Amino acid sequence: MSNSSFPVSKRNLPGGGVARNSKKNTPSLYENVAVQIPSALIEPPGSPLDNQLPQFETLPMEVAGSAPVPSGNRHQFMALASPVIPLAESAVIASVSNGDSQIAVPNSPLSPGSNRQRFMENCQPLQVCCDLATVGMHNTSVRFSFTAIVLVVFPETKNPERRHIQLIDQRGSTGLTLWNDNVRMFSTASVGLVVKFTKLAMVFVNGKKSLSMGRDSTVSFVNTVAVPTEESKWWRSLLLCKPLRIIDVHDCEVDVVISVSGIVGLIYTERKRVKDQDRDLLCMRMTDMTGFIDIRSWTHSEQEFAHFLEQPIMLQRVRVCSFAGTKMLELLSGSGTVVVEEFEGKRELQKYWAE
Repeated sequence: MSNSSFPVSKRNLPGGGVARNSKKNTPSLYENVAVQIPSALIEPPGSPLDNQLPQFETLPMEVAGSAPVPSGNRHQFMALASPVIPLAESAVIASVSNGDSQIAVPNSPLSPGSNRQRFMENCQPLQVCCDLATVGMHNTSVRFSFTAIVLVVFPETKNPERRHIQLIDQRGSTGLTLWNDNVRMFSTASVGLVVKFTKLAMVFVNGKKSLSMGRDSTVSFVNTVAVPTEESKWWRSLLLCKPLRIIDVHDCEVDVVISVSGIVGLIYTERKRVKDQDRDLLCMRMTDMTGFIDIRSWTHSEQEFAHFLEQPIMLQRVRVCSFAGTKMLELLSGSGTVVVEEFEGKRELQKYWAE
C-alpha cells in the first residue's frame, strides 16, 4: 500500500508564478502540519481499534490559510503540532482518521542536569569501602566519608607524631596513617570498634592506592550498641563461621580474618628490637591432620596460653598475614581474637594427637 498524497491549494500572483498554502512563502505558525506514516506501521483493517472507533471518511481541519485535508487512507494517523503549548507540557496528539478519538502521547523527559553534573557524578565512588578498587575510586580530588572496623593498631612514632592503623570490612582491608591529636584516640583496645572518617582523600604511593587524611578530616567512633551498623554486624558474624583446616589457611588471602582450630604443639617467646625498643613476640605453632601453621602476637604473653599447650583450641577472628612468603596467623589485640575451648571437632583433634 503506498502513502497518500495531500492536495495543496494554489493562487496566481500578479507578476506570474504560483504561491502555495498562504500569502507568504514561509508557513504560518498556526497552520497544521500533516505527517504521513509508512504503510508498514499502519494498523491493519479489522483490528480491535477499528471496531471501537466510529467510521467517517474525512476530517474537517479548516484552519486560517489552509484548505481542508482529506483523510486519505482510513488507517493513517495525522500528527498536529501546536506551537502555543509550552515545551514542558507539550504532547504529540495522534488522531485516527477513522474515528474522532485523540490519543495524547507525552514527550520523553529531558535529560536532567548538565554535562558537568553528569561527569562529576560519574567520578564519585558508588560506595567507599576497604577495597580501594571500587568503581569511582580513581579521582584524587574527591573527598568522602568512610566507615570500617579497626583491625590492627601499630605503635606510635615521634617527630612527627603519627600512627598507622589497619582497617577492614567485608569487602577488603586497607591502611591509614593518623597524625597529631588523632594518634592518641587509638590504642590496642580500639581493635574491633567501628570508626568513621570524613573528608578523606585517595592517594597513590609507589603506584598503590591508599587513604590520606587532611587538615579538615575528622575521626569518630560509632556507638554500635544503640544503632548496629553493617560493619558491626559483619564483625560479630565472624564468630559464627566454621573454623578452617590449616591446609586451607595457607590458601587464604593476606589481611583476611578467619577462624581456625588445632592442637597447640609449641609455645615460646622471642625478644625483638623494634625502633630502639626491646619487645617480646609470642610465637605458637598449631597443628591438625592437614598440617601446621605459626601464630604470633605482639600484645599477648606466653603465660596466657601456657595452659593450652598440647590441648585442642579454636581461635576465632585471627588475621592471616605473610612473612618471607610464608603464611602465618596473627592474634588480634583487645577483644579481637576469641579463644574457645569447647567446639565441634575437638574429639577428632584429641584422637589425632594421641595416635
